[in-house]
Amino acid sequence: MDAPTDVLLQHWPGVLFRQAADLRFEFLSPRIADWTGHPPEAFLARPSLFFECVHWRDADVLREHLNPAGSPAGRSARFRFRHFATGRVTHVSEFRRVMFDPAGAAGGWEGFWQDETRLALAERRLESAAWKEALSELTGGFTHDFNNVFGAVHSLSDSFLSQIEPGHPFHEGLALMKRDTRQAGQLVQRLQQLHLTHAGQLAYHDLNAAVTESAELLRRGLSKRVEIVTELAAAQLPIHADAVSLQHVIVALVLNGAEAMSGGGRVVLRTRSLVEPRPPDRFAGTWPKSPSVWLSVQDAGPGFAPPQLAAIFEPGFTTRPASLGIGLGLLHARRFAERHRGAISVEAVPGVGATVHLWLPQSDFTEADGAASDFATRSCSILLAGQPPGLLAETADFLKRHHFRVVMADETTLELLSSPDHDIDALLVRAVPNDIKTPRLVDFIRRHRLPVKVFVQPAGCAVDSLDPGLIAKADATFSEDLAEARLVEKLTKSLSGA
Repeated sequence: MDAPTDVLLQHWPGVLFRQAADLRFEFLSPRIADWTGHPPEAFLARPSLFFECVHWRDADVLREHLNPAGSPAGRSARFRFRHFATGRVTHVSEFRRVMFDPAGAAGGWEGFWQDETRLALAERRLESAAWKEALSELTGGFTHDFNNVFGAVHSLSDSFLSQIEPGHPFHEGLALMKRDTRQAGQLVQRLQQLHLTHAGQLAYHDLNAAVTESAELLRRGLSKRVEIVTELAAAQLPIHADAVSLQHVIVALVLNGAEAMSGGGRVVLRTRSLVEPRPPDRFAGTWPKSPSVWLSVQDAGPGFAPPQLAAIFEPGFTTRPASLGIGLGLLHARRFAERHRGAISVEAVPGVGATVHLWLPQSDFTEADGAASDFATRSCSILLAGQPPGLLAETADFLKRHHFRVVMADETTLELLSSPDHDIDALLVRAVPNDIKTPRLVDFIRRHRLPVKVFVQPAGCAVDSLDPGLIAKADATFSEDLAEARLVEKLTKSLSGA
């Protein structure tokens, strides 16, 4: 080959190969040495070396795959190489096709291998995340039932206490029962808050209060070997933020620190109010205006090496096994900082620990006015669902004529509602009797406490013929014969909060 081609092969992240019909290699590009520890010349000299380098669990399936009979269009497979010296496994995606001689007989193979190790690890993490998501849905239902039980016991103990004197033998036990069930109910409510997958609404919060609440929850849930310490600013630290996402970030950062300390240790959360702070050399997001608030989460784990710090906010970055995490905690924290016009950075010393710093603008209590002004000047987004299709199309056209943005409900609707990238202000249901899908959509909105108004308008039927549960969960119900101008007026008034 010429020199330019050799240079390209040296840097191409895969391997090109050509094999004879008896599987002897006639050509291999240089990258094979990185995966196996053997140079291309070794494979050319010893054909059996190939299967010696293939992971033993994949060898039999791969031999069947190499049967020359088949389509000339080619075939694909996935298998693993194992490096003979280090034992490192490389996941490979293969494409090969049969080469035919002038007489039409199979004369060998040609193809390429592509390194898909990162993809394979990501798939494993996604499998683990899918199972944890299923458990989350299940335990979310349990927490609701637990809360009902605790509420009933609390009410019953309170009722009995009101009927007996303080000196009664049962008074102390009933008072203790009332106190403990109240605390248990509050803990369950915090767990339910963590199950909210959709971002909440922007509001004014005290950063110290958010850290204190999250720390209390984490102390109950983490191993006793992990000590959660808070060193908070003396005064309140007002911020205009999404409390749900903020709690998710705090919990994720503390869990990251706790998991980094396999033998236990201290995770310290600190807050301060800063005036004209000096930005670090490397950070993600937007450096906030002054004054700002600062949150740091410090652990005593192994820290990170400089090359790891360069990729620490990338999707999928993690130092844990695939079964223990998907590598999105720091990415989520970065997204939170970016959405709130703040910045985030990580400093670490190998063998000493890591500290995550989060800076946010300190609230001057004018942010809500700006948000209201933005809402008044933008078009509201309405998710349109129900039946029949023809009437839905007419309703969509009507809403668009009055400057509403319309999104038609489909199989991706639940994912859309759960994503912070989409702003859905309301769900408008053109409802018919015995509709199964739409009530489930409304249940999803209510169960996850999404900031989405629900409006119901019958489609070719009377309101009293619709599912009573659907009507009860709606913010407003409009009659089918309501004039267009009145419907627009009611929608606008409800969405603006007037």
